[in-house]
Amino acid sequence: MTRIIPRPAATLILLRDGSAGPEVFMLKRSPSAAFVANAYVFPGGGLDAADHQALDRVRGLTETEANRRLGVDSGGLAYWVAAVRECFEEAGILLAVDESGAPLDPERTLALNVHREAVNAGTLQFGELLARERLAIPAETIAYYSHWITAPGRP
Repeated sequence: MTRIIPRPAATLILLRDGSAGPEVFMLKRSPSAAFVANAYVFPGGGLDAADHQALDRVRGLTETEANRRLGVDSGGLAYWVAAVRECFEEAGILLAVDESGAPLDPERTLALNVHREAVNAGTLQFGELLARERLAIPAETIAYYSHWITAPGRP
C-alpha cells in the first residue's frame, strides 16, 4: 500500500464584525478548477520553500511558540508566513504592519497590490517584498484554529 504524505499548507479564516453580526471572507473557486470547482473556500495553499526564508519578517510569535501551537518539531512559523502570503496572492489582502507595528492604511495597501502578480509568478519572493517595504506579519493577531488533512484521493 502506498503511503500518502500530506503536503504542508496554511489557510486563513478572515472574520470581521458586521452590522448584522460576524462576516466571513471566502473566495469562489473557478468552475474549471481541477479540485472542488465552484466551491467557496478560504484563501490558502501550500508552503513554499521561501516561506522559511521570511521568518525574520514575523512579529509577535517565536518559532518555538509556533511549533508548540501546531504540535510540530520545527518549521511552525513558516505556516504563518504561508497563510499571509497565500491570502495576498489569492485575494489581494495583505495582513501586514509597518515597522512601528501600525496597520497599513488603505492607500498603501492598494499601492502594494501592484506586486501581487510578481509574487504569484515567483519573480518576487514574498519575504523580499516585506523586507523591501519594511513590513512585518503581525502573527500575534493570527490565531491558530485547527489542523486538517484533505481526504485520501484528493490532490
